[in-house]
Amino acid sequence: MKSLSKLIIRSVLVLLGTVTAALALSADSPRPGRTSALNPVRRARIIEFVVQKLRETYVFPQVARAMEADIRQRMGRGEYTRIADGKRFAETLTRDLRAISHDMHLGVRFELGAAPGGDAPSAAASGNAADDFRRRGEAANWGFDRVERLAGNVGYLKSRFFMAPEFAGEKLAQAMGFLGATDALI
Repeated sequence: MKSLSKLIIRSVLVLLGTVTAALALSADSPRPGRTSALNPVRRARIIEFVVQKLRETYVFPQVARAMEADIRQRMGRGEYTRIADGKRFAETLTRDLRAISHDMHLGVRFELGAAPGGDAPSAAASGNAADDFRRRGEAANWGFDRVERLAGNVGYLKSRFFMAPEFAGEKLAQAMGFLGATDALI
């Protein structure tokens, strides 16, 4: 149980970070007046990045292949062609990925100026953005709402979202440490 739960949590963290990074490819750095507009080349790069990361990191390879096939079919039919807004594109990709995977932890987010390779400013980043991000994350307990051991030695972890390990890793380690000796994890 320990190794499976670590694998699932790691896969979710890696996937969320890399999918957010895919959308960051479309928005280099925020500038005054900058919009979230996507062009066809950026949309295609994002889709390629997302399906590559699904293949590399998603915990169920057969589901990753099914999501990739569905996204490529939609792309081939031109379903994403008219989506120019980054936020709307992220919401659409999330809906389409979840329709196949039924995984409500899987999501795509658009953020202008997000750091490629992660879903948060670098821990080493200075300035208001990193400080504000840290304050918001701490106020939300880094997405962890509840951790408990249920009857029958079943672990329960309720999280609203996952954050980059450089920020939330300590909280996740604490939660998984508490649940580490359980026989099952919900």
